[in-house]
Amino acid sequence: QIAHLDVKPENILIQPSTGDIKLIDFGAAQRIRPDLHSTFKGTKQYASPEILFTGHYDPVAADIWALGVTFYKMIMGHLPFKRSRDYLRPLTFTYTGVSTICLETIAIILNPNTDLRPLTIRDIMSCHWMERDITSTLLTPCFIIKSIMMVIDLLVNIS
Repeated sequence: QIAHLDVKPENILIQPSTGDIKLIDFGAAQRIRPDLHSTFKGTKQYASPEILFTGHYDPVAADIWALGVTFYKMIMGHLPFKRSRDYLRPLTFTYTGVSTICLETIAIILNPNTDLRPLTIRDIMSCHWMERDITSTLLTPCFIIKSIMMVIDLLVNIS
């Protein structure tokens, strides 16, 4: 089982003509252990609050958080947090051209309370907004994030 630990737009390759999407740069990746991890080599702007504030984290939860930050950046055009302390505040959305259910999905993924954040990729996949048929709208943010989630889910569930 592997956690990528550096999920961000720069590590997502897209082939527009085929719709193929690849997650690259496994330099920060770690094998998943049953205990909390304490070493992080990923990109700080995509790091979860527990990485920044406690230094001990669940690597799967860290990848889920980074997916949320990536998703937010793809939808809004900028990162959701300017300073580390902003991670502990509720998200605000200034762009109104996005559906409420999409924004709610992002807010759920980026909840600073680990008890309220989705525990697995499959939890996110079951969100109503993500259940849409991904083949109907290739290369939309939903399609791209869902494709990356499937790759991460495969990595986490490798035996």
